[in-house]
Amino acid sequence: MSTKKVLQLFGIGAALSLCFASLARPSDDAPATTRTDAAIEAEAFFWEVFNGGEYEKIPTLQEVMTAAYLADPTDAVTAAQLGWTYSWHITEQLRLDEIPPTITNDLVLARKFFDRAVHFNPTDARYLSGLAATTIGEGLIHQQPRLVKRGYQIMNEAIRDFPEFNLFTHGFVSSRQPSDSRIFKKGLKNLWKNVDVCIGEKFDRINPDMTPLYASGHDRGPEAGVLEWGMDRAA
Repeated sequence: MSTKKVLQLFGIGAALSLCFASLARPSDDAPATTRTDAAIEAEAFFWEVFNGGEYEKIPTLQEVMTAAYLADPTDAVTAAQLGWTYSWHITEQLRLDEIPPTITNDLVLARKFFDRAVHFNPTDARYLSGLAATTIGEGLIHQQPRLVKRGYQIMNEAIRDFPEFNLFTHGFVSSRQPSDSRIFKKGLKNLWKNVDVCIGEKFDRINPDMTPLYASGHDRGPEAGVLEWGMDRAA
């Protein structure tokens, strides 16, 4: 083989190596400081579908939101809402006439998008709890105890940062476990604690009565809009 041919092949190999190396490096891009029109329109559609409980529109919503995400992959809000969309699809899977095994892919995608959301906005504990819940779920699906453990570690961080929102998230995720398990019992305990931190006092476990709370407007934590969990954290 001629020297010229060797150098050509070496050049091609070097170029390919640099290409794959660049793909392997972790993303160091900065979070978005402004939102695209596509992201704003996708968010409006997200709330329309979510608030309307229109589960059957989730595939269309995923298409719209993915297009918005691809237009700007550094938008933490879009990434988080995609994560919740995929989570919603698998969480309420019993609404489907037939449940395909591939629905588990939704959990993998949800975790990926929550990971992106946390990467670009690590201060929002709602995004962190989404990452925690999907990490736990993916670990259970793939029978990876270490991944499940890591998910609960992330959940504890999220609870510390925003208990009004994430005590409920932990309780909901834990409700899928056997009722006699330690995790289920801790989740139930956290659901009671969730009421306590939201109303600012100890709720009666023996004679629970929510009636006095109906007009109190306890739908927000002290620092954030609990119900506006796709928006920026500031209320």
